[in-house]
Amino acid sequence: MSHYRKNILSILLTSKCNLGCSYCITGGRDFAEDLEVDLEFAKAGIDYFFNTTTSRWIRFYAIGEPTMAFDKMVELTDYARSKAGEALTVELQCNGTFAFSNIVREWVSENVDLVYISFDGLPDVHNKYRRTRDGKPTAEPILDNIRYLLDKNRFVAVRATVTVDLLHRQKEMIDFLDELGIKYIFSKNVLPSVDARVHVRQIDLMDYAKTYIEAFKYADSKRIFYGNCYMTGFDEKCLYYCRSGLPAPHLTPDGFVSSCDRAFWGNTPMQDLLYGKYERTNKEITIDEKRVQKIRSRNLENLVKCRNCEVGPYCCGSCVGTAYQQTGDFFGIVDEYCEAIRYMYREMAWNKGLFPCFHP
Repeated sequence: MSHYRKNILSILLTSKCNLGCSYCITGGRDFAEDLEVDLEFAKAGIDYFFNTTTSRWIRFYAIGEPTMAFDKMVELTDYARSKAGEALTVELQCNGTFAFSNIVREWVSENVDLVYISFDGLPDVHNKYRRTRDGKPTAEPILDNIRYLLDKNRFVAVRATVTVDLLHRQKEMIDFLDELGIKYIFSKNVLPSVDARVHVRQIDLMDYAKTYIEAFKYADSKRIFYGNCYMTGFDEKCLYYCRSGLPAPHLTPDGFVSSCDRAFWGNTPMQDLLYGKYERTNKEITIDEKRVQKIRSRNLENLVKCRNCEVGPYCCGSCVGTAYQQTGDFFGIVDEYCEAIRYMYREMAWNKGLFPCFHP
């Protein structure tokens, strides 16, 4: 169930955020002005997606925190449901605070099918990096919301950023989340921010790979799925690393259509990942077919470094957004990631069939 199969419409609702995470990957908190998706653009995007694919899956995400645009999330869900009916699947990837509102979390429990919550595994680690804008810890209210959703029998997965503080405590994290009732966990090593002003100590990729494999096997022994962003295609051969290669549309809060979470606004340095724009005058989305074809061309057949790699058919160059950002090349490959991915592929020896759920 390679990640490219997750054909989904992502609506990046807003740049507003109620947290001030020290490793913020978007730098959204430092935007000169708050951005928020235009409702007519988002509705046009829903129409476009439903008219060009059989998928009826929408996802709310953001440069900041999607629940900060709660009213729009509600209206867009109602609009999508009016078009798709019971076939609609709603996903939310968020910081888990639900804007510190019981109204929001009640709505989420009743209307969202899949909730991916950013929580850094253990309360002390989480509180070091993920605090409110005025410096207050956030672990307890997030954990309370997780318990609430689990009590409502909702699908909840935790997505942890692995910093130096969590690197050698991943098994401890698995035990903690297991006691909470979480059965699906994902992690990613802390990455350089799109905003160069944000600096958090990076970790060696092989150190992450080795500690992850130990934790993966431990989680598997407890019947918990522990995934990461590098092994999303390990269970079947694929042509594209992820949905960005389709491309699956991501609607930015300033009116662009992107193929990737990392290209989250029109001024992105990764311009090749933008392939559409909302024209407010005629309320239509224009698609640049040449850009679409270029995006689709970043596949296994055209990645020279990947052709003879044993993991090539299960990796396809890994994350385009990360590689593009770090190399400046749309077809770029980060050799450091290749070594770690090959190691994880060999050590996982995955032979149990398809993964039980998609990466966020």
